Amino acid sequence: MSALGASANQGAWLTVLVWAPSLLGAIVLALGLGATGALLGAVCAPAISRRPGVGRGILVGAVLFPAPIALAAAANGPLWLRATALAGAESLSGFGVMLFDVNLNSLQAAVIPDGMRSRVVGAFGTVNYGVRPVGAVAGGALATLLGPRPTLLAAAVGGCLSLLWLLPSPIPRIRDLEGDAVAYQGEEVSPGPA
Repeated sequence: MSALGASANQGAWLTVLVWAPSLLGAIVLALGLGATGALLGAVCAPAISRRPGVGRGILVGAVLFPAPIALAAAANGPLWLRATALAGAESLSGFGVMLFDVNLNSLQAAVIPDGMRSRVVGAFGTVNYGVRPVGAVAGGALATLLGPRPTLLAAAVGGCLSLLWLLPSPIPRIRDLEGDAVAYQGEEVSPGPA
């Protein structure tokens, strides 16, 4: 899930930067202001997750991370309005990715045996960061063929569809890390040879 969302997000933001190079100063300012959403998301994620549960916090973050890209696609009008839409999209997206990451990383720490944690985190990071150039190339190719707005909408929809990978898993049913997450952990896995 994370790999598909990250790839779509990378392609979307590359499309924004290539689409409007004359607005680079406004784009950088909007992205900088929008990053406050990520800070708020990191601070608020634990409290938010206590209500619906860790699993549902992951699901909400999985949608809230890519969905705001559609705001950037819809941005039109004067520069200040487009920059505000971009800042809002980045802020919501940053909030969503932190809601997703804080909960998912906490869940992984709770259920992955200590002896395997570094391997799992390494494999997860390799896939997550490894697909981002693919998303950037796909975003550039789609923007060339379809134009920037349809590309951004496709990235938003594609990123949100990554939620479908989570729904059949046990993740949506996990409310807390101490009880539910450990119950879904299953049998202890041998770390194997080092």
